[in-house]
Amino acid sequence: MDDDSVIEVLNVTKSTAAEVSEKLTIAADTEIKINIAREEFRPSQQHVALCVFSVATETNSLIDVLMTSVSGATEITRLQH
Repeated sequence: MDDDSVIEVLNVTKSTAAEVSEKLTIAADTEIKINIAREEFRPSQQHVALCVFSVATETNSLIDVLMTSVSGATEITRLQH
């Protein structure tokens, strides 16, 4: 390699290092913003989780009632025939 090509490679490397450094800084800032936003939504997440749990519990209760009704209707139909 001659001096010009070495200098060119070093310049490209220096430029690439500067771009990477800038992108790492942007990524760090973005991570901070994401963490702040996540914490702002945490109370809502907890509320939604409670709602989903409540709905799931009620749905299971409703399924039990429906299954009992279906079983009863099936038994009545069977006894009538």
